Amino acid sequence: MLIRDRAAYGCLVVQGRGTFGRFDCESPTLLRYGQMSADEFFVSHDLAQAGVEIKNTSKYEPLVILKHFGPNCGMPDVEAMHRPFR
Repeated sequence: MLIRDRAAYGCLVVQGRGTFGRFDCESPTLLRYGQMSADEFFVSHDLAQAGVEIKNTSKYEPLVILKHFGPNCGMPDVEAMHRPFR
């Protein structure tokens, strides 16, 4: 799946395994101090606009990735979109 965004972002893989662009990604179950992992990524502005190909390689488990954007990045503001129920 090709994912495009309007701004640079960081992301964390919180469940599953797969590929994130040309890199393998997976959510660790336990990390010890100093161990490497494949669960954190940063996507530049140019790459975010071009798109990142994300693929789930597991037969049974979903690939869950949480993205986080910086302030004033041009993405929709959640508070502006929130409409309380009446």
